[in-house]
Amino acid sequence: MPNFIQNLFSPKTKQDFPKISIGHRGEGIDYKTANNSLYIGASYFNGRRIYTDTIDKWQKGQTIEEDEKREIFKNVIQFFSKRKNKAIVVINIDHDKLFWESVCVLYENNIKQIEYDSDKKKQDFHLKYMLEIVHNGGTVIIEERTIKTEAELLDYWNTKQQQ
Repeated sequence: MPNFIQNLFSPKTKQDFPKISIGHRGEGIDYKTANNSLYIGASYFNGRRIYTDTIDKWQKGQTIEEDEKREIFKNVIQFFSKRKNKAIVVINIDHDKLFWESVCVLYENNIKQIEYDSDKKKQDFHLKYMLEIVHNGGTVIIEERTIKTEAELLDYWNTKQQQ
């Protein structure tokens, strides 16, 4: 009984962290430590996906060091494994591809599969998505600019790509 009472009134320990939770509507992962927090890109469309390129900076802007990335990844993978929901890990080939592949090897038994992505692939997806909107008579608002036609969108897009 004394241990119960002592534990009840003792301050929270480091063991209470990290705190991991799934974001709104199953998208994203909120990851909190005693001193920092991080939003990890994740989706649940066609399987739980974790986007490694979002494990980069703490919410306060500090760069996450490689040993911290390994620890965060391990904790997130274990979080899903405990729920019998192995994750698909998405490695962006433009951001630490070799590092993330080496980390995935350490936890391969808790990973469903690895997929690869790139910044260009993401940009192409966004352009295609916005083109569909304007083709269907909708408007796209980017940086307070309203775009209603394909020509306006492509002009904007090409200008941004040259910067």
